[in-house]
Amino acid sequence: MRRVLWQKWAMHPLLLRAKRSPARQGILSHLAQSIPTSVLLFCGLLATSSVAAEHTPWTWSQQLPPQLSSQTKCIHRTPETVDQFFHNRASHRPRIREILNFLGQPDGISPQCIYSKAEGSGKASRNGGTLRFLLDDGGEVHVWTPNYSDIDLAIRYRKKGNSILLYK
Repeated sequence: MRRVLWQKWAMHPLLLRAKRSPARQGILSHLAQSIPTSVLLFCGLLATSSVAAEHTPWTWSQQLPPQLSSQTKCIHRTPETVDQFFHNRASHRPRIREILNFLGQPDGISPQCIYSKAEGSGKASRNGGTLRFLLDDGGEVHVWTPNYSDIDLAIRYRKKGNSILLYK
């Protein structure tokens, strides 16, 4: 591969004008060695920056859209009741209104999609968001809604340990 790159660079019009000299040969061999390394380094940086932009720390807000307002107090906030709520609705898609009536007003909302307990997606959603409900045991329930009426994903995060997929 180095030989092919060296041959391509050796045929460059600017280099053909120069006389054959040890300096020219040194420059050509340096280019043949450094260009593939530079290309690989550049591709690695692009891949790293695109992966880093895919998820960022959550940006929670207390300001809820009007369609998410709930008069229900924060009740049923234990892991067992949350699990039972979603288990009973396994046959149909739970609606946001059902969740708000059961869990009360969310503790936060973010325009980001769920990535993990600590991070959301790097891009904000135009129409939906993630609702955050804090549980009595220190855990959290994150509910992703694409349109503030249906849900597409619900995950219960334990204070320590694995998360539990409630609905997908």
